[in-house]
Amino acid sequence: MPVLAEAKERASRRIAQVTGYAVTGVSQTKKLVEWINAQGIPCESVAKGEVEDLQIEADLQGVPAVREALAIRLDANKASTAKDAAFINGAAADGRLRGTLQYHGAATGRWSGRRVQPQNFVRVDWDEEADLLEYAIELVKNGSLDPGCKIDLLDLTWGVSAFFALSRTLRPTFTASAGHRLIGGDWSNIEGRLNAWLAGEHWKLRAFEAYDRKEGPDLYKVTAAGILRKDISAVTKPDRQRYGKIPELACGYQGGVRAFQTMGRNLGVDISDDEAKTIVDGWRERNEKIKWNWYNVQDAAIAAVRDPGYTARCCGNRVAYAMSPDRKWLVCTLPSGRQLRYREPFIEAKPTPWGELRDALYAWGLNPLTKKWEPHSLYGGLLVENLCQAISACILRHSMRACESAGLPVVLTVHDELVCEVPEGHAATGEDLKRLMIELPAWTAGLPIAAECWEGIRYGK
Repeated sequence: MPVLAEAKERASRRIAQVTGYAVTGVSQTKKLVEWINAQGIPCESVAKGEVEDLQIEADLQGVPAVREALAIRLDANKASTAKDAAFINGAAADGRLRGTLQYHGAATGRWSGRRVQPQNFVRVDWDEEADLLEYAIELVKNGSLDPGCKIDLLDLTWGVSAFFALSRTLRPTFTASAGHRLIGGDWSNIEGRLNAWLAGEHWKLRAFEAYDRKEGPDLYKVTAAGILRKDISAVTKPDRQRYGKIPELACGYQGGVRAFQTMGRNLGVDISDDEAKTIVDGWRERNEKIKWNWYNVQDAAIAAVRDPGYTARCCGNRVAYAMSPDRKWLVCTLPSGRQLRYREPFIEAKPTPWGELRDALYAWGLNPLTKKWEPHSLYGGLLVENLCQAISACILRHSMRACESAGLPVVLTVHDELVCEVPEGHAATGEDLKRLMIELPAWTAGLPIAAECWEGIRYGK
């Protein structure tokens, strides 16, 4: 895309000026790391999760050029020329893009993104961003303006960079074919609901049910009120973010202080070590059954490995662990009957931070970075995460079949979201899709479920 290429060229020129031409391109990661170290700031990586700490250190040491260089790189990484090329090169003669998903690409049974990687698109909300998105889309399509002019117009009109605007147009690039429209929907916090369901965290299940009936507040406010020990009506918007949303997103799978702080930074909130520990401890106290379920699931998996002829059950007897007959796989049977498998598991004594030896479970898996088979830890939080994601995939498959049977062809799935394409004039609505999505199989009994659906020409959620 000419606009993106021009924006990248401008960013490269700017980072060259800022670094005294030690770095001449926004993609020169190694040179940027070397330059930051040369400024007296220890740096091993400029990955997204490290940038904020590096910028804080740059402020403390009085090196504003480091903050600016990192900001330029971070902005440039918001939109990818690779995705643009994948859209263009991947489209068939009829204008449709195929082969974007690999069935069972993840170990939990979820699809994996391929080619344009639709799972990695920035989420957008047409209700809040429609004007900017329509402007950016029409501006890019305008053949009478040169790329530099388009970049300047985005800055002058909206005060945003081309990288920011273009990253938000990736989802809307998927459009319904002529004479058709899209109907899409996703389940509301399905992993959080599954986590509470598997653990039997009844207060949380009741909170979800009340919210779905529009008789209670959202869970983030409920969580914040519990941690702060105050009435829900007294929970402020900052309270909801700091003590509700961030803990729910960070703590559900045994995340500790560091995971909590990382999630906070991703959501624009800085939290000290002491406050983070207080909030994490408060969340675990409030979600005691979820916390104990991490250990119960881990104990069940270890028991199955230790005694190959034994079937260990957990999560209210909904989940079972056992070794395969050849003793090469730890087999997890899900509530749906589908199975997850962990290769060549073994138990090893591992010292705890307080000096006690505890049995830890490991299995062999493919390291996505080194592309080598390596042992990795199967701690309780990870096993529960696998369960929640795997069951989510089972529910998605069930709903996909229901949609197809009802005459709503599914053309895309993204994690816990599905998108159907129907001809204009087709009677189906978002409410029809919602009804199909919340009609679940018998094995989900007791699971509170809710979905939000939309309709339109462009994919915008």
